[in-house]
Amino acid sequence: MAQVAPKRTPANLIVDGRYREAVSAYAVAAQGEDAATSEARLKAGLIEADLGDLPAARRRWGDTVSGSTSAPREALALALVRMDEGARDEALFILNSLAPTGFDTYERGLFLRTLGKAQGAAGDRAAILNLMNAEIFPMPPNRRTELTHLIWEALKRNDDAGLAGKLNVRNGNLPGWLALKSDAATHASTLAALQQALAAWRLAYPTHPANEMLVDEILELAERQGGPLRRMALLLPLQGELAPYATAVRDGFNAMRLASADNSLEVVFYDAAAANAAARYQEAVKAGAQLVIGPLDKPGVEALARLTERPVPVFALNSPATTPAADGATPGSLPAFSWFALTPEDDGVDLARQAWEDGHRRVATLVANTDLGSRTRAAFVAAWEQRGGVVVEDARYTGSAEAYKAAIRKTFSLAQSEERASFIRRSLNRPVIFEPRARADVDAVMLSADPVNARQIIPQFRYLGMDHLPIYATSQIYGGRPDAKADADLDGVTFGIRPFDLSPNPTPLSGLFDQYWPRADSGTRQLFAFGVDAYLLSRALPGLGTDPTRKLNGATGTLQRDISGQIRRQLTWARFMAGMPQTLAVPP
Repeated sequence: MAQVAPKRTPANLIVDGRYREAVSAYAVAAQGEDAATSEARLKAGLIEADLGDLPAARRRWGDTVSGSTSAPREALALALVRMDEGARDEALFILNSLAPTGFDTYERGLFLRTLGKAQGAAGDRAAILNLMNAEIFPMPPNRRTELTHLIWEALKRNDDAGLAGKLNVRNGNLPGWLALKSDAATHASTLAALQQALAAWRLAYPTHPANEMLVDEILELAERQGGPLRRMALLLPLQGELAPYATAVRDGFNAMRLASADNSLEVVFYDAAAANAAARYQEAVKAGAQLVIGPLDKPGVEALARLTERPVPVFALNSPATTPAADGATPGSLPAFSWFALTPEDDGVDLARQAWEDGHRRVATLVANTDLGSRTRAAFVAAWEQRGGVVVEDARYTGSAEAYKAAIRKTFSLAQSEERASFIRRSLNRPVIFEPRARADVDAVMLSADPVNARQIIPQFRYLGMDHLPIYATSQIYGGRPDAKADADLDGVTFGIRPFDLSPNPTPLSGLFDQYWPRADSGTRQLFAFGVDAYLLSRALPGLGTDPTRKLNGATGTLQRDISGQIRRQLTWARFMAGMPQTLAVPP
């Protein structure tokens, strides 16, 4: 009589790599309403989610996974859902508070991979420990490739010192990983040496998972970056609401490119919005782009920041919601992810620096009652208080003459002074000569206002006897073109100014802009200058990415890349004299 082969359990099927069959086996066991069937549904859904079909998993889970829970499998399922929804911080909170003692072998690996992925996206160096430890557990083939890339990115973010001692020695791939990291870093600047080193590495570690794709990708990236930059892609929303802004950026980029007479560089423009930014990036990569610039909108930038694989560096033209992890750029190479944005926060921080260096310590702030005003003030206050300065008063204004006056009266406690005089008049029952007296604990004013509002506000200072106080304004106060008659009321105000708006301009592009865009408003002018700097930065990124002291004199300011990948901007400072901006002497 023929023997019947024993039925394979779901755990056996997973060991054999038969994940779909394991799902079916758990589904059969889930035919019921007791705790065991509920557990089987959870297990089946976890495998489905790991295979890339989270919608099917969520249907299977139903209401079982709908909120916070202390049960390990439900918590892991909820973390997977939150990660898919983009709620990474919530997923991390769930995973960090989870004690996976009830997990089986496969689920423990899934937990470690999920935790490491969330930590890596947050820039947490602890990601490498969990990702490396996850390698010893079974996983679907699609997740093997993902884990390989996650480990490599995490390895590049970690220092070599003491790394081996922190990792699980049960992972047989560990020596190969550390050798690959060492070879790639040692020979990063010489393509031929890197090719030779990686060929030797392959002979030493023939079964290592990095051999499947990663080593080829490392070599391909080195070949792209080994020579001069010849092809780049610019992702801009050339249709829709943002099209006018994107056009100004594009025109500034092209104008600077033509002025540089760089005929060796090929630039391809892609119409890219938030919904298709990732797809446009992939198109640019396939077309041979060595650098992708853009997108311009925040959601589009965030879409590229969330990509787990970026074979070609990204230079975004807006700030991501979350800071991508450091990329470990090597000397002379392009940083994997950098970004540049014209933010009001830059103005606030730079104003704090300038006022502090001029010797002021106690300021009053006067800003528009808008989101722009609030953001500018918040950045100023943070930078000011970090230096030890004090903000003694905060006032907001809206666009009317009475509102300006009321805001200034509040800022300097003139209302209280007038109330005291009124009380004395009533008490004495006779006329009293009165001159309002401002508070004496303010030594400077921080002002955020556009030209129209500023021309109404500054005369109020003089009318109320406050013209002895230094006023520091953001770059918003200057419209970009000289107008001595209109700006005569702004005399004495110190403000940040873009080099593009200086006269004479360091480059001929300002005059070119005025010639071809004579009716353009201040916003268009600013975005044109932003496009000029996008070009300049695209050529300077290899140096800026690895030298934190290096600066670039741009059209929007003095530019410098910090360790997070953001391009920081410092303005030139000027003062209105006879209605014209006059630059201040730079201290030696």
